[in-house]
Amino acid sequence: MPDLVGITLWCIGILFIIISIYMLNLLKLDYKDRKDSPYIYLAIFFLFIFILARILLRLYSNNLAIIGLPQDILTEKLLFARIFLQIPFIFAATIFLILSYAYFMELKYKLK
Repeated sequence: MPDLVGITLWCIGILFIIISIYMLNLLKLDYKDRKDSPYIYLAIFFLFIFILARILLRLYSNNLAIIGLPQDILTEKLLFARIFLQIPFIFAATIFLILSYAYFMELKYKLK
């Protein structure tokens, strides 16, 4: 049963990411002309690195559980890695949201 919950949560997360990318495409944000576009692309890169790292960490913890390590040892060993993986995601998401909001507000004032 926990496997089904995990798979469901991952599917919802991936669906949310796809919907978010689609919604950003609806805004027609073009970052090529902006002076801070490298930061936006770096933020997007960090988001994908975070997603890949979380997938690898999940596979690694599942493989350790299969060979018989107790779950409390796994949780203790991987807790630091899970916390550490949150840091680039927080920075990337913050940069991406702030710059997207700034660009959207700039676009909104140009249309008025």
